[in-house]
Amino acid sequence: TKSITSYIKGMLNREEEILTKEDKMIYEMILGLRKSEGVSKKMFFDKYSCAIEQAFDIMGLIRDKLLEEDNDYIRIPKNYLYLENAILTHFLEVVHDEK
Repeated sequence: TKSITSYIKGMLNREEEILTKEDKMIYEMILGLRKSEGVSKKMFFDKYSCAIEQAFDIMGLIRDKLLEEDNDYIRIPKNYLYLENAILTHFLEVVHDEK
């Protein structure tokens, strides 16, 4: 256990994880798709200089209606929210290498 005295004095050992661009894109999708409006394709492109469709193989999810496109947004349809975690694991498995 950590010492409460060290905690109060701010003397804890902290670890910092450096995230790659791919890591950040994955987190953006996983966290964004948990929101009802989903992920903005434009904001994703502006942030990462890469289209969502280039970074991830989402066409199968769209075809299977597990994701839907609405104007600028990609989201999980309300009737599939119960499958949210299974859908989101897809983004951990199918990252395309940009190199």
